[in-house]
Formats: sequence, C-alpha cells, structure tokens
Amino acid sequence: MDVTAAVMIALMPLAAALLALYTPYRSVAFSFLFISIIAALYVGVITGVGAAAFFILMALCYFASRARDGQHRLKRSLLLMGVGGMGFLMALHAIPGFNYTPIVQDILLSPDATPFRLAIGYDKALAGALIVFFLVPLTRTKDGWRKATGAMLMASAAILLCVIPLGLWLGFFAFDPKLSPYLPLWMFLNLFVTVIAEEAFFRVLLQDNLTAYLTGKVRHAAGWSVLIVAIVFALAHGGGGFTYVVLVFFAGCGYGVAYKWGGIEAAIGTHFIVNLVHFLFFTYPRLAS
Repeated sequence: MDVTAAVMIALMPLAAALLALYTPYRSVAFSFLFISIIAALYVGVITGVGAAAFFILMALCYFASRARDGQHRLKRSLLLMGVGGMGFLMALHAIPGFNYTPIVQDILLSPDATPFRLAIGYDKALAGALIVFFLVPLTRTKDGWRKATGAMLMASAAILLCVIPLGLWLGFFAFDPKLSPYLPLWMFLNLFVTVIAEEAFFRVLLQDNLTAYLTGKVRHAAGWSVLIVAIVFALAHGGGGFTYVVLVFFAGCGYGVAYKWGGIEAAIGTHFIVNLVHFLFFTYPRLAS
C-alpha cells in the first residue's frame, strides 16, 4: 500500500473524531478515535508499542481531567506534567512505535525558495487529539462561536499586519502568490497534525496552567503567561533560525491573545489562517537566500 494512503487511512478517522466532539454524541467521537488506532495498527503506521503509548497518554489525560478540585491540585499538576512530557516526546517523534512518514521531500514551490518537505506525524496528531478530547473546554453556544470568530479575525489581522512587513523587511520571504497541487494535502495535515497539536499543548497545557500559577503572584498574570508562552513557542521553532524565531514569537503572542479572548477554536483558527496566508501568498517555507 502507498505510504501516504496508509497514513491517511489512520488520520481520517482521527480528524472525524475531533469534529464529532462538537456533536451531542461523544460516543461517536470515541468510536472514530478507536477506529483510527485500529486502522493505524492494521496499515502499520503504529506498532503495539505505539498503541501502548496511546493508552498510557489517554489514561493520563483522563485522570488529569477528573482531578479538578482544590483537594487534588498536586495530583492534577503531576498528571499534567506527565501529559505534557509524553505529548512533547510524541511531537518530537521520540517515542518508539510510530512510523514518522515523509511524503514530499525536496520540492521547490518557488524557484527562490528552500526545499519544501511534507511529513505525517501520526504520533503528534494523536497527542494533540487526546489533549483536546479530555482537557479542552470546547465552544458549544452561538455566543461562544461569535466570540471565537471575532477573536480569530482580530488576532489574525493583527499578526499578519505585524509579521508580513517584518518578514519582508528581514528577507525571510517575498510576495509569491501561488496555487500548489500540494495545497489540499498541506491544509489537511497542517490543521489536523500541526496546528491542533501545537495549540492544545501551548495554550491548554502551558498558558492555562502558567496563568493559574501566576494569578495572585503578579499583576496581569494572563498577559505575562501569553508573553512567556510565546517565547517558549518561538524557541521551540529555533531550528528555523533567528529570523524565524522572531516572526514566530510575534505570531505566538497573537495566538495566545486569540486563546485568551476566544478559546481554543480562536487560537486554532488564527494559527491556521496565518499559516495558510504564508503558504498561498509568500515564499514557502522561506527564501533560499
């Protein structure tokens, strides 16, 4: 079986599971989640070790979600540390049992761009999905969706008005509108593998808990948590070089504010819009020079 097809067979039910969380039928979402794991085992995307890692992380997320009152604060903190540590290792593809699958390598989307690489990290997608399943308060009301949409649009505009001129000035990218044949696959993977996992980790595990820790200790705790997590988010992208870290820092501030104003949906939407504008209208991933 083609490698791309095999991984997509596992990823499609995982995406359906996340979407099903917004229906009244949570059992449907869990059904798709387990279908994804079974499919991943069947096509060889994960091994038994990877499946065991899935169940361990799911147990950590479940028990962390149950330990919410003040009497279980230490227990919840330890469980969240376990979730964060294991999720981080899965995002780095450092836990055995998962087949990290490059599907596009050394493709030039523009003559003056660095080579484009597209890979499918099922382990990262799975970790993000489990955090969303158990630890993320989802938007359920019309008012909530209006608030999330407004926060997403305002944060996206603010980030783009900041990052685009800065990126052009620093020579990180140039104006380069294009429609690539890889766009549909890139959109699916960027949303369900990259963006959801990163926002679940940096907003829910880091920003929320840092805000809770700083509250009562410093003024403007929420603002400080947005700033600190943006620094951590930027440093996590340090492999792209100093200029990229600077741009990611400002984008991370915007994602944090979007989350503060509109919840996880606003942060995910903002992150995806910024990435999509970059892909469609500017050198991707960056200028070779």
